[in-house]
Amino acid sequence: MDSRDRSPRQMKRPGRTPVWLYVVLAVVAVVAVVLVMVALATR
Repeated sequence: MDSRDRSPRQMKRPGRTPVWLYVVLAVVAVVAVVLVMVALATR
């Protein structure tokens, strides 16, 4: 029961690339694309 409680599929899992890193990269990429589009449109 105890070992089942602390499954490695929790939010804070050490090692490996965390999921939030992908989310941050996706947000940064979207913001960058939007900024480029705005810059090209207002040029």
